[in-house]
Amino acid sequence: MGRILQKFRRQDSGSAVIEACIVVPLFLFFVLTMYGLITVFLAQNIIGHTLLQSSQSLALDAYATEQFTTPQGIGSVESGIRDFFLDLTGSSADDPHFSNSERWYDRKHGATSEDWAEAAEARFLGYFSGGDRAAADAILKSLRVTGGVDGLDFSGSKLEGNDLYIRVSYQVEYFFNPFGLAEFSTTQQAYARMWGASVQE
Repeated sequence: MGRILQKFRRQDSGSAVIEACIVVPLFLFFVLTMYGLITVFLAQNIIGHTLLQSSQSLALDAYATEQFTTPQGIGSVESGIRDFFLDLTGSSADDPHFSNSERWYDRKHGATSEDWAEAAEARFLGYFSGGDRAAADAILKSLRVTGGVDGLDFSGSKLEGNDLYIRVSYQVEYFFNPFGLAEFSTTQQAYARMWGASVQE
């Protein structure tokens, strides 16, 4: 009887190794896949939040420019009021990444869709990394955004009447991609109503 039991024990000695060979790779596959999905959602969340801040900030530019800019430019009193107004709204009057006195929004004075996209990108970088393009590029690449800052496409940003839309398209690489899946393409958009802008077609 003892010999029979010993025989079964010898036959069963490698079962734990076989189970580990099956379970451990499956567990690692699951963990890495979840990490990749979390990275995609994190990138979308951070970029989406920055878009909201950027759109609300850009919507104030028109009001500040229309109210405090004279045909001769901004006077000292108007400049002080404008700076105070921007400080109240959490913007920085001295930083071009957070305020812009140019009429980038005004079609009547020759503003184009390229001007809107350029203003949207500059404001996005301001809220994303304080205007530091290199830092923004590093953060985006750590979030697996293809091409970093250069991979962000703001050409879909537009003005419809007094409604401002900031739209950014980009691609995110999966962190764990054993099946050679294509990059994840996405587009996000934020909307804000321009304050006091006489935007004309």
